[in-house]
Amino acid sequence: MSNKYVCNFEGCNKVLLSKERLNKHIINHSKVNTYNCDICKYKTIKIADFKRHLLIHTDERPFKCNYENCNYSSKLKAGLKNHIRTHTLEKPFKCSYENCNMKFSQSSHLKRHILTHTNNKLYKCTYENCNTSFKQPIHLKNHILTHTGERPFKCTYENCCFCSITKTNLNRHIKKWHSEENIKWKKETENNTYNILSKYFNVLREYYINLNFKGKTYCKIDFVYNTSKAIFYIENDEYQHKSNEVYNETQRMLDVKDYFVFNNIKTPLIWIRYNPHSFKINGRITVLKEEDKLIKVVNLIETILDTKDDLKPMYIYYCYYDIKNNNLEVLNEADYKEELKSIVYNLNEI
Repeated sequence: MSNKYVCNFEGCNKVLLSKERLNKHIINHSKVNTYNCDICKYKTIKIADFKRHLLIHTDERPFKCNYENCNYSSKLKAGLKNHIRTHTLEKPFKCSYENCNMKFSQSSHLKRHILTHTNNKLYKCTYENCNTSFKQPIHLKNHILTHTGERPFKCTYENCCFCSITKTNLNRHIKKWHSEENIKWKKETENNTYNILSKYFNVLREYYINLNFKGKTYCKIDFVYNTSKAIFYIENDEYQHKSNEVYNETQRMLDVKDYFVFNNIKTPLIWIRYNPHSFKINGRITVLKEEDKLIKVVNLIETILDTKDDLKPMYIYYCYYDIKNNNLEVLNEADYKEELKSIVYNLNEI
């Protein structure tokens, strides 16, 4: 398989499939830009590129699909050409690597695929002290968001504060948390938990906290048990943070902490993050009876209420989360908020 040729012109890094194409491409960098857009700063040396660019500033979409019941139209002929292949299922762009039979409908998809055969990581993070690089630009784009803190993909379901770096994670969240089938399943597990807890405590269900003071909507707490000694927020964590992402769950706990401060609530807050299903200890799946697990949660609550010591403003107890070498694996997640780690406890160690 021949090598790929990368343009070394500053700010370019375009990958070409032959040295001849590379040489032809490099000539473009040496020419003077002659066509200037009056609306934006776009410049080009090619009249065809300039005409295509002008369509961006209009609503004109002259290239229309002729397939029956298809209303697709495009500003560019190439866009229509790519679209037509969704009807014909044609995949003319074939990978030429040995023993690889992958085919694609678009040349750009083939170029991205070819990078999987090489160790070339052309897209480098420019943030200081970050040496991360990627084979594909979309992965670099997602990585940059870890530096900026942006999470542009937000869940639009009512009272859900979930947000994500990628659309894939958002779709996974919606499927797991908001599908009709999953909602029914979650309600069943919550009912099981409630039926046992309510034998011992006067717990409230589905308690909503108003986060408007932070520019957010609400967050829902599965179960609440109010006492003069402490306030217990008990969450049924069917996925051990994995569906709602560690970032979102830890941020939610910080938001609630800010809610207590904003409303001058002095009563200590005790989070109990309870996994009602199986969990792993050093990689081995462990299954316990739910009533036995919840009895231990009940004992934890009673022990806290019986203590003579002064309580800190907030505690987080993880109950039946995955453990490795006596450590909670959730704390090893990169997105776990550092400011929370000092108040985290593992029920199995108590």
